[in-house]
Amino acid sequence: MSTTDILFESFAKLIYRFGNPPNSQVTNGPYSPDKIFTSWLNHLRKPFPIHTGKHLFRLLFPHIGSRRRYGLKEQKLALELSKILGAKTLNQWDSIRWDDTGDAGTGCLGRDIEALVKNRSISDDDNRSLLTIRELDNLLDELASSSSFSQLSQLPDAPRPIGKILTILYLDWKLSPYALSVLTQIILRDLRPLQDPIPCLPIRNPTSLLRINAKNSPRQLSLRDAMICWDRRMWDLYNGGYGNVDICADILERNPLLDPSKSHGPLIGVNVAIPKCKKGRSIRDTMKEFTGTRYAEPSKAIWAETKYDGYRLQIHIDVQNPYPKITIFSKSIRDSTQDRLNTHAIICHTLNLPVDPSLPIHRLLSQRIQSTTFCPQPKIQKSVILEAEVVPFNENSREGDRGPGIEEFWWLGHAGVSAGAMNWAYSGKSLPSISGRHLCLVFFDILHINGQGLLNHTYEERRRLLEDVIMVIPGFSQLAERTKISLQHGPEYALDELEAIFKKSNNLREEGLVLKAAESTYINMRWQWVKLKKDYIPNLGDCIDLVVLGAGWDIDRARELRVDTSVFTTFYVGVLTNAERVKSRCETPHFEILFRVSYGCSRDELEVYNENIRLGRWKNKPFDKDDALKRRLIGLSWTYSLQRGMTPPSILFEKPMCVEVMGAGFQKLPASELYELRWPRLQKIYDPRERQWTEALSALSLISTAHSSLGYKCISASSYGQNSPRFQDSIDAAWRSASHLNVTDIPDFPSPSPKSQGQKRSKSEADLTGCRVKDEPLTPRLSPLRRSSGGRVEVVKWEYTKMASKRLRDVMAKGEGMVRESDTEISPLEYLQTATATDAVVDRSIPSKKRRLSASAGLSLSTMPLKEKVQSAKLQDVTVLTMAAGQSIKEPLQKVPEIVTTTMLQKAKNPNVQRWGKPLSLKSRIKLAMRQAGKVS
Repeated sequence: MSTTDILFESFAKLIYRFGNPPNSQVTNGPYSPDKIFTSWLNHLRKPFPIHTGKHLFRLLFPHIGSRRRYGLKEQKLALELSKILGAKTLNQWDSIRWDDTGDAGTGCLGRDIEALVKNRSISDDDNRSLLTIRELDNLLDELASSSSFSQLSQLPDAPRPIGKILTILYLDWKLSPYALSVLTQIILRDLRPLQDPIPCLPIRNPTSLLRINAKNSPRQLSLRDAMICWDRRMWDLYNGGYGNVDICADILERNPLLDPSKSHGPLIGVNVAIPKCKKGRSIRDTMKEFTGTRYAEPSKAIWAETKYDGYRLQIHIDVQNPYPKITIFSKSIRDSTQDRLNTHAIICHTLNLPVDPSLPIHRLLSQRIQSTTFCPQPKIQKSVILEAEVVPFNENSREGDRGPGIEEFWWLGHAGVSAGAMNWAYSGKSLPSISGRHLCLVFFDILHINGQGLLNHTYEERRRLLEDVIMVIPGFSQLAERTKISLQHGPEYALDELEAIFKKSNNLREEGLVLKAAESTYINMRWQWVKLKKDYIPNLGDCIDLVVLGAGWDIDRARELRVDTSVFTTFYVGVLTNAERVKSRCETPHFEILFRVSYGCSRDELEVYNENIRLGRWKNKPFDKDDALKRRLIGLSWTYSLQRGMTPPSILFEKPMCVEVMGAGFQKLPASELYELRWPRLQKIYDPRERQWTEALSALSLISTAHSSLGYKCISASSYGQNSPRFQDSIDAAWRSASHLNVTDIPDFPSPSPKSQGQKRSKSEADLTGCRVKDEPLTPRLSPLRRSSGGRVEVVKWEYTKMASKRLRDVMAKGEGMVRESDTEISPLEYLQTATATDAVVDRSIPSKKRRLSASAGLSLSTMPLKEKVQSAKLQDVTVLTMAAGQSIKEPLQKVPEIVTTTMLQKAKNPNVQRWGKPLSLKSRIKLAMRQAGKVS
């Protein structure tokens, strides 16, 4: 070991200082992370061994790049380490729990391992680990090479077993407890819980954690600041076309006197860093970037480029004999050359380059090339770097009778986006009818051509070169559509023009627009690119009402909020799949859990939701993910299905609730007819008194809403949910058996307003006419949408039908009548004649919510027995509601005793009447009698 090698224990202390920065004696504030990093580097021995730079940056930013991906998430790594360390509690690192002391899981596996080892070990400063970052880098490379998600998996070397490598790291090198914590988070590619730890609080509960000021968290070391601290030339090299940290570090080590301004980047085969786009919150907010800022003068023109929904590709081509060499990088900087093998033939034909006959090629592409009469001369003599989006294209009619064209991104698998998919469609064999679906490349930028870098060229210059290079092949390759917006006529003219373009884009169901200044360059741009999408603008996304069924903990959202596992950060949203059979009381409600939603609500709203769960306002049952039997027999009055691969919830609510969610359009669930929202954001969870869960969309309504949002012209009637769901095993069958229905509380469906009956609330129209998309963004709506009212009479009728079934059933629940405290029986008819004599309350106003009658209204309740007080108040509510609508109930209510007597006799003969709904229930018979009397429509 060289004396100048950096010890991993020293690196662990650096991570600790990032999370616990010391205070400056000058400013009395914490030191910035770049100063801490610079100070740490200055205290190290120099010169560093070769390759120290890339070894250090791989550990400092383990989440960047795809070189090392271990395939070890928290659950799997905890299982492996439990065997090595002999601990059985590591799998509880994310358990949601709280007790009287407020203790909860940390949500950080590294912290749990640190606490475990610290309790076992005896401090010995002389036995300091001598593991260096070079040796650790080699071991981590070997560990990552066993994962197919890692770039190192493409190397031929056979690694040792995972357990053996982890044993060397966690036992043989005798690292300190905190160093083991850092090592664990490096393997998990997430140093956030150590660099931004949860603050120490005297009392730890959801309320105290959610009330922490997020601005007080330590600043994080950025990649740019770290590169400048290491070598000021490194960031210029990285941003100038060498978008690989390892290559930048190696170049600077080999060329200490290199001037990055004279480097001829980018390089073929080296990924170019993609510039970040700004999100436009409104059209006016979007235009601010181009109408002049403190950093740049106003632009002369901007281009509104269509944003396509697919996979981004950065294509590097080196022209060689006999066939060109193609390298493809994904957006995550992964080398996807082999994964995107089905695009190679399209690329070669588009550039008019020789095509390797061994490449898979779609037969329709061969036919289209042969029928093409115009073949321009190839413009690529040496090399080229292109940027494109791969999307699915359907030669036949798309779903919804929309004709041929580009399809939604979830059809990419069927179109053959992966090398192993759809091989029959890319061969010379006869093609099935579905082979009309294939890949299409949409080119939108060029970064390099024939040895000349174009990163400092303007957007208009690069676009002209791109148009000269690309040969458009209908259905297989095309240029991104764009529209020019001139700023010479003033900003208001440009705003109107952009608004019209944006509305047209939404009417065509496109993903959105990317706005680029005509003079902007790819790097060091004065005008940042701006993405404009419908869901970025408040109240313009697809907004629907669904059902929230459970809650859990999401690691990414918890990291952002700086909370542990005592806080429920995520809610599980689903849809009722058997609405008709539940209404006929033939089955218990069955829900399909569609997706999880972790974003959208503020810290204050999340605090309220957690209080409702902790204090029992939202009654819930624990979800045992390890016990398959308990997951089904959990004691709920409804059943559920969980999407395959979805992280299970921590709790399930005893009573579902209505929830309003907004998203960026719909996407189809795998192997299902149902749809889920893309990038869902939670708007509000409704209290049952505000909105019942039965007012949410059913499965059929959700499918219809998704089809409308996607622009389907011909929406076929789906049979989803018409038949009883197919049960997976005997336990599910027993769960829904007739004997189970006798003991299950099947919830009543409240009767909606006659005007809004059957209409579920959703907002997913593409037409933005009348919407405020030009002005400044509005404050997001926190209150629910108002129920459409048909006037005072309709409101009263809705309240009456809602309360009549509950009030009158309580009054007539027993056929023998009620009993006074003096054991004297009161007949139903006598009670009704007494209670309906309250005319003093007819003219009283009726609020939207239920109100309680005061003791001074109507009958004097102070002199009545307790039971009569309660029942009299109930009848007064019914009388007030009906009389305020201008109608009398005396005549139809006189028929009530006869109805009750008949119904009670039928119930006595058949105890299953209420369950099967035959003959008519008490509620239905009373409503029928009132309709026959012509009093209620």
